[in-house]
Amino acid sequence: MDKPIRVRVPVAVTEGTPVGVAEGGILQHNMRELHVECLPRQIPAHIVVDPTPLKINQGIHVKEVSAPPGVRILDDPDMMVVSVAAPISEAKLEALLATTPAGETAAEPELIGKAKEEEVTEEAAAAGEKAGEKAGEKVGAKAGEKVGAKAAASPAAESKEEKKEGKEAKDTKGEKKK
Repeated sequence: MDKPIRVRVPVAVTEGTPVGVAEGGILQHNMRELHVECLPRQIPAHIVVDPTPLKINQGIHVKEVSAPPGVRILDDPDMMVVSVAAPISEAKLEALLATTPAGETAAEPELIGKAKEEEVTEEAAAAGEKAGEKAGEKVGAKAGEKVGAKAAASPAAESKEEKKEGKEAKDTKGEKKK
């Protein structure tokens, strides 16, 4: 109880209407909570911020928020807690909407992990088939698949396959002796 703790405390905005909102601006709550450090018995229920004097394109930073005695705000002092943004005109809104046609969507991001794994598997399968053909062996689809599967398989999966193959070899040796 004598050791300071760190907690998040909600930000409470007073009821008054900011000057900038009356002029057509939009009140934005940039931070809903503040990270504070204090003794457990001094934890405030909320921290009050009064945006009524704010005009358009003005805001209240963390460094401007008054904390209760014994409470220290840990957030970046230059972070904006509350601000009044300028309204967007109809012309600007239409210009923004016109840049991306409504019927078209943005290009999807490339899937790096899966696409490369598939390419590696296909290349390994093709390499396995070519190697088998050069040696004069008749290589089936299964042989090519095994080579590709082993190239993409994890070390744990490879050791399981080796154990299975070892057991099969022992079983076939035992059958020959009988």
